[in-house]
Amino acid sequence: SLHRAEAAALRLQLNPHFLFNTLNSISSLVVLGRKEEAEEMIDLLSDFLRASLNADPMADVPLGQEIDTIDAYLGIEAARFGDRLEVEIHVDPRASEARVPNFILQPLAENAIKHGVAAMRGTSTVSVNAVCEDDILLLSVTNTSDGEPQNASEEAPRTRTGIGLANVRQRLANAY
Repeated sequence: SLHRAEAAALRLQLNPHFLFNTLNSISSLVVLGRKEEAEEMIDLLSDFLRASLNADPMADVPLGQEIDTIDAYLGIEAARFGDRLEVEIHVDPRASEARVPNFILQPLAENAIKHGVAAMRGTSTVSVNAVCEDDILLLSVTNTSDGEPQNASEEAPRTRTGIGLANVRQRLANAY
């Protein structure tokens, strides 16, 4: 029961800024008369929140389901960032039925947005990849940018080991 409680707590550590930013973006779309885009963003947010609240924190899910959830999350972020964010998702067909801890990709995607896209000028690409090599499932979330840091006086991005990566490590340690 301790692992179940830890998994539930770790899974629900959604960044509140994500929710506030999403709601502000929806509000802006409404004010600008972009009703269809606002409705689409509300649908994506609903899908994402439904998946986060209905999932069993201890259950593994098919990778295809995890990809659908991360696609909704990145769709919301793509609507927020507009032309500044491109999303690429590539899943090896052999990998789609592999079982993974639910919401294992979300903290990684959130980091790619927060420490990559939001911190850079210009266009950034967030890529989610899943491949099978022998009997091993390899998942990756990467971000690349053709721009400069938002604050020109900043040094090159440094390696960070904040809550998102610690969350993923802890969940994987609990599961395996």
